[in-house]
Amino acid sequence: MKLEVRRGDLVAQRAGAWVVGVLEAGGPLGGAARAVDRATRGALAALLDSGDFTGRWLELALLHPGHPRTRRVIVVGLGSRAALTPHRVRLAMAAATRRARELGAGTVATVAHGASAGGLDPIVALTATVEGARLGHERLTAFKTEPGPKPLVRITIFERWKPISARQRRAVARGDAIASGTCLARDLANTPGDALPPDALARRARVARDLAGASVQVLGVPQMTRLGMG
Repeated sequence: MKLEVRRGDLVAQRAGAWVVGVLEAGGPLGGAARAVDRATRGALAALLDSGDFTGRWLELALLHPGHPRTRRVIVVGLGSRAALTPHRVRLAMAAATRRARELGAGTVATVAHGASAGGLDPIVALTATVEGARLGHERLTAFKTEPGPKPLVRITIFERWKPISARQRRAVARGDAIASGTCLARDLANTPGDALPPDALARRARVARDLAGASVQVLGVPQMTRLGMG
């Protein structure tokens, strides 16, 4: 699945799903949420007015707006502005990404959540959004009878006002690398020992080392004995 940042207005993009975050505030919609509400002729405001969605952290709602550029709008709660952190953004984007994959959306268009109305630093918000997208998308399917929903093809994070800077591109690359490393560690930890014996685990670690330019130390029985490892 490709992750990228591009200049553009979210509601001008064709995608299998738009993902928009909403704060739990009760006030006027701001930022991307306001733009999505206008593009969907008030569907987001109507959802909030109904009380079926409040913006509570990790709350999800699905709209089918009949819009020519998207079939779905996935709305995710960001919680209160005072409590909003990069970690909360990360988990909110992960939840929305999982839902998009379950729905077979194919492609997702979104924004850096928390960067405007949420008050977070734009680069921090962008990094957290990227991390959440990767973490929410990846899953270990090798040992499942049914692989589950198809992977998404692409998630694009749109910046409306300014040209994309080198700093933003570095934030995307950094966030994707951190999250991909986390996914690798999860996969290795969750793989049964009979499917990943020590020599195979060492090979996987060396491959990851070569790709990331990192360092790896593989211990044999004598070294582990000296360290008192069980």
